[in-house]
Amino acid sequence: MSYKWFCITFLMIFASNIQLLCQANGEAVYTFHHLTARDGLTSSQYNHHIFRDSIGYVWISSIVGLNRFDGHRVKQYHPGDNGQYGLLNEQASQSAFGQIPGKGMWFTNDVSLTKYDVLRDRFHHYRGQMPNGIRANDTYWWNYVDSTKGVIFVSGGRHLFSFRPGVDSSLVHVDDIHVGVRDVMDPKEDGGYVLMRNFFGESYFDVSVYSIYRRESAVKRYFSPDSSSVRTTAYLNGGKVLVGTKTGLFILTLDTGYWEAIWKGKSGKGVYVEALVKRAEGEYVIGTATEGIYFFDLDDRIIRGPMLTNVAGEIKPFITNLVKLYLGQDNVLWVSAKNDGVYFVGLDAPKFSTISPIIGKERDVVRISSDEENGVLWIAGLNSVLMCSPKDTISYEINISGQELEQIKSLHIDNEGTVWVGTLKYLFKKSKGDSAFREFVLPYDGMQYPGYNDLVSLPSGEILAATNRKGILRISKDRTSCFWDSTSLVRPRIMKMKGDVLLVTTLKDSFHIIRVEASNNQLFVDTTLLGIPYLTGIFPQDDSTFWLGSHGGLFKLDVDFKRGHKLFNIPLAEASVVIHGIAAVGEELIMSTASGVLTYNINNGSSQVYSLSDGLLGGEYIFRSAHHIPDRSKAFFGGTDGITVISPEFVNNGIAKASPVITGIEINNGEFDARNYCVDTTLNVSFIRQLKVPYTHNTIEIQTSPLEYSDPKSCLFRYRISGPDRVEFLPPSTNSTLSLTALREGGYDISIWATNSDYAWAGPRELRIEVLPPWYRTWWAYVLYAITILGTIGGVLRYRYLKLREVELAELDKAKAEAHAAETETSILRLQMNPHFIFNSLNSIDDYIIGEEPLRAHDYLVMFAELIRDILHRSTQPLTRLDREVDMLEKYIEAERMRVGEQLKYHIAIDDEVDTISTWIPTMILQPFVENAIWHGIGHREEGGTIVLSFRIDEDREEIVATVEDDGVGRTNARGGDRKHKSMAMDITRQRLALLNERIRALPERTPGDARYEIIDLKDQDGRSSGTRIVLYLPLIYPEDYESSSD
Repeated sequence: MSYKWFCITFLMIFASNIQLLCQANGEAVYTFHHLTARDGLTSSQYNHHIFRDSIGYVWISSIVGLNRFDGHRVKQYHPGDNGQYGLLNEQASQSAFGQIPGKGMWFTNDVSLTKYDVLRDRFHHYRGQMPNGIRANDTYWWNYVDSTKGVIFVSGGRHLFSFRPGVDSSLVHVDDIHVGVRDVMDPKEDGGYVLMRNFFGESYFDVSVYSIYRRESAVKRYFSPDSSSVRTTAYLNGGKVLVGTKTGLFILTLDTGYWEAIWKGKSGKGVYVEALVKRAEGEYVIGTATEGIYFFDLDDRIIRGPMLTNVAGEIKPFITNLVKLYLGQDNVLWVSAKNDGVYFVGLDAPKFSTISPIIGKERDVVRISSDEENGVLWIAGLNSVLMCSPKDTISYEINISGQELEQIKSLHIDNEGTVWVGTLKYLFKKSKGDSAFREFVLPYDGMQYPGYNDLVSLPSGEILAATNRKGILRISKDRTSCFWDSTSLVRPRIMKMKGDVLLVTTLKDSFHIIRVEASNNQLFVDTTLLGIPYLTGIFPQDDSTFWLGSHGGLFKLDVDFKRGHKLFNIPLAEASVVIHGIAAVGEELIMSTASGVLTYNINNGSSQVYSLSDGLLGGEYIFRSAHHIPDRSKAFFGGTDGITVISPEFVNNGIAKASPVITGIEINNGEFDARNYCVDTTLNVSFIRQLKVPYTHNTIEIQTSPLEYSDPKSCLFRYRISGPDRVEFLPPSTNSTLSLTALREGGYDISIWATNSDYAWAGPRELRIEVLPPWYRTWWAYVLYAITILGTIGGVLRYRYLKLREVELAELDKAKAEAHAAETETSILRLQMNPHFIFNSLNSIDDYIIGEEPLRAHDYLVMFAELIRDILHRSTQPLTRLDREVDMLEKYIEAERMRVGEQLKYHIAIDDEVDTISTWIPTMILQPFVENAIWHGIGHREEGGTIVLSFRIDEDREEIVATVEDDGVGRTNARGGDRKHKSMAMDITRQRLALLNERIRALPERTPGDARYEIIDLKDQDGRSSGTRIVLYLPLIYPEDYESSSD
């Protein structure tokens, strides 16, 4: 059993079975949260049925509509919402809720059994058929859901039906009875169900047993023992029923009808038990109409309570006009109040127990101390002292008024167990065996009103008193003498002793580190620190580490008399905090403030703030009223309303973890429904993982909740927004809404973390938002742009192409004309060459005839005829194959040889690299050079001569090189020879080459060099002319470069 439920007068203080008896409640203080129509409920009336679903939402019924609460906001459901998938009636719910895993949440809606489809956020409705064949269309006011077995019992049309979703196709009729809103069904240990029908205002209730599809027993009626009205029931294992009536709590044994009276209220005269709810096996929460809420331990038959709350600074039982109770799996208790909405409280939220002792006539606890050896806790009020021991609790009145100068300022237990109490005016002590505190008169002529701010014992037994008017007063071990210490500290206020270190702070805000000499107990001021804010408490962690609470926060002091002392300012969860008192539990420093508690973990430096919702008393904590047991098993903080007790279990008290969820998404201030842009198939915003929104829908508000109800307003949220160009982290805050405005196009990954009320982080909940680009920046727009641009460019290029083609065709026509003209001219030139050759040949034939050589004339004429036919055939063709050109030249030389004589010789050399068939040259381009070699070279020599024709390929220049070489008289001697032979061949050849070059330059894809020739005069060793060499360079061209060519 948790310590927070103690209602008895014993309070466990020490771990070693030491108990303190105190005439006060060792109870937790709860903070109840209130939810009404002002907070968003559809109505504050008939909020009788409450249910926490599997996601974590809390559903609350009302007289007008249905409510879904997430701890921060209420979402309302009304008929007409969501069309055919909405509610059928405003009265929702008329019954308790229940949920079957994978089968939805079920309740009644006055005219039907209704299922809520969680994934799609919509409702479906079911009606049963009565035995007479008529459908039951009304009075659906009650249902029971067995979530484990997947069974539903529902009352409609004043009949009882059962239904197994996924198994039954429709509601199955079970019994001809009407089950009302206050009736209860519970499962039996044998697998059946017990129905307990409570008749409004009657002193009896009926019990019957059911299986899934039929009633298994007769109806049996039980009357309350004192004829009081039965208000609520709960089935207990073993055939017993827990019954609440207007006069108390009872246990009924069904077999015997025996009523066991459990509780009749605090007075024993009766208590109005209105509601029961099971918390755990053998443990129930009891709601009364007049005395608040209690806890019942079935095994021990113990009632604990009532639950306390802080009402305007005063600790009182929580009492409201209670109707029903609901307890969720997160241990949050929900209280339906008549016409006053709903209250809810986390049963695990309080972390502290409280003592509200009456010390004299006041509740102010100014000082606390303990006598560990005897297990006694001493509590000092303004003018009284309370002693709590395992045996009894005794209040001691001090003979002072309790006014300013006569208020208790210090409380100390010395080494002998004597209790000392100091005021600004007097010093009192109570030795063991004394029945009262007596004034201790100092054995010296002291000043009036010395002011005993603090007392501390030295190991020697002396007592040091920090006085308000002078310095440190030392009281001897035998208490017979006293003297002022030589340290001469002015107005010391707080003293703390640990080992051989004494820390002293004064009313002038000076802080002194004093070393106590063990041999003679002399005090030596080692270091004085100035400027430390007003100190309110000192906690020695060990002999060299001290924690200082002050008006300026928390400080850590490391004492080292050899290497020097170090002082550190420690950051806390609450900035600029004024610490009232400091103590420790385990590794946690506990610090009281004006109205709350701060913690600081010595090991990891974590800090946390606790407030009223964590079980604090609510009044102001008094300066220096803090104390802890030496083993740090418990700490006590005194305030104007009593004592807050802190134990190690407060660090981890089992509050449900947060479950961050998205509860709503508003696009452009709610103008657009987020579900219409959901990539997922869900229609429930809570399950949306990805949104794709148009560019114009770029203002998005995301509503979140941790779904934790102990103290939802204190939960923290943290957000991370990963956008297209940066990642933004929002610091922790209580803001449960994330607003995103003017989002640019691109993807945004949203991460949401949340804490519970203990500030334990959970998450993240992820959401991806993709803001689509505007239409003019979409892919299809870019395709359209591309098509338009390409079409425009294509049109321009087409137009330009047609124009260029038109120009090109014109130029081609012009080129063709020019080529035709050039070819015509070339042909003419070739024809000009032919008559000259023919004339020379005819002269030769004539010479043969005159010389009476008819046979030679005949042979010559035959050869001449063949040559002329070949020349005439080729004169129309611009190009001829090299082999054919060589063949024609051979025929021509042979013809000239017959004319000149046998002294004319010739030789033709063709390189192996030259392909005579695929190599083309201009027709008869070499004939003039051969003719000149015969007529002007060899023809002037009586002994004749030799003509050499050679052909080779220059691959680098893509040329064929043809050489015509003779060993005749040379050009110089030829000029003085036979002037009757006037050759036009060279002039014609130059013209042909010029026309050929023009044609070559006009070729579109080839850029060969120009056709050209050179004449080389050959010399012998003596420098005399020995012949002529003509080198002709012809670019490699082919018939396809011409419109016509030779076959």
